[in-house]
Amino acid sequence: MGQQLLLARVNLPTRVYELVKRRIVANEFLSGSKLVEDGLAKELGVSRTPVREALNRLTQDGLVTVSPGRGAFVATFSFEDMVQLLEIREALEGMAARLASSRITKKTLNKLRELLEAGMRERESSGDTGYLAADREFHEAIALACGNRHLSHLMRSLRDRIQMLRYRSVILPGRARSSFQEHLQIIEALNRRDPDLAEERIRTHIRNVQNDLRAALGNFAEGHKARRTDGAHKNGDSRWKRHVS
Repeated sequence: MGQQLLLARVNLPTRVYELVKRRIVANEFLSGSKLVEDGLAKELGVSRTPVREALNRLTQDGLVTVSPGRGAFVATFSFEDMVQLLEIREALEGMAARLASSRITKKTLNKLRELLEAGMRERESSGDTGYLAADREFHEAIALACGNRHLSHLMRSLRDRIQMLRYRSVILPGRARSSFQEHLQIIEALNRRDPDLAEERIRTHIRNVQNDLRAALGNFAEGHKARRTDGAHKNGDSRWKRHVS
């Protein structure tokens, strides 16, 4: 019993870290929102110490920023941050798809197709975010199938920030449906065992996400400018920060 209690205490900071990280990645804590140690400690039923340790780790992960004298905040991603992350993702996933084309099994490809179709059905009942889990599992399956553990490790190091971007992109009008079709095209290329086509299609998919984000940002900027002219821009600004900042 004493050993179990000691183990629980040792693992407590890690458990708090995982809980807070999960909520940040799932956008339950919005970009730019303040993370109050006392509030989190009370909510999780722990002292402030494991919360402080968790926030320090999340700062190292790039998911939290600390402002002297103001406290800890959920990290915000500028559009340039998004572009740079997507550029890295495109290169890594392009290589993963190329390698996976000769290694992924037919059984896995069939499961991925079923997963995507189930995700689209979920989307019909719960909105665009219903496709998020299927999207994440699809890309993680390709990373696993590439057979290169060092490449997989590099991709995992970006996983949480990429998942935050997935939320911001999937809410764009039509993006979930477009992603579904693009994913099916990637499966087709993998099924054909064509490394060039598999890499091309997954790179095109990620570039399309970037282009849709760029278009959405441009539309927001125009709308924001118009609202400023009318003197009524505050609500629109806060809505965009929740999803794209």
